Amino acid sequence: MPMLRDTILRLMPASWRDAAIAESRQWATSCRRCGAESTVWDLGGLRWTARGNKVLRMRCAGCGSFTGHDVQHRS
Repeated sequence: MPMLRDTILRLMPASWRDAAIAESRQWATSCRRCGAESTVWDLGGLRWTARGNKVLRMRCAGCGSFTGHDVQHRS
């Protein structure tokens, strides 16, 4: 996933790229089972100009289970 993110970022103008990186670091995921948190950026994702909260099913780095993770914007 980070390779795709890096390719997308290379194609963006510098001002958009900086804004996308900064905003992606403000979106956090939290495991519904253990509460472990991580940013979308640290997971290799890109979330820019997004609205609303969503749930991702993925393996948790904290507890190792494949469970739902809430994605929320942190200011």
